[in-house]
Amino acid sequence: MGLTCSARNDGNPGTMNFLTSPELTTAMTFAGSMEFNPMTDSLVTPSGKQFKFQPPTGESLPVRGFDSGMLPFYRTDKQATKV
Repeated sequence: MGLTCSARNDGNPGTMNFLTSPELTTAMTFAGSMEFNPMTDSLVTPSGKQFKFQPPTGESLPVRGFDSGMLPFYRTDKQATKV
């Protein structure tokens, strides 16, 4: 399920964020509840039938490999902050 973190973005312990995947967010939106667990719970369709989400699928690794990203940042003496 989602992970709840306090003070994640702004340092304020009163701020609450809910971190989760797009798939889980979509399932909870369709269910209309954050208590919905798509791994075990079903929804009832307008026709009265039970509906259960299938686990998402995808590539385990990118075909072309991972992006190497940016080179590490090395601070120069001019960028050093005096304390």
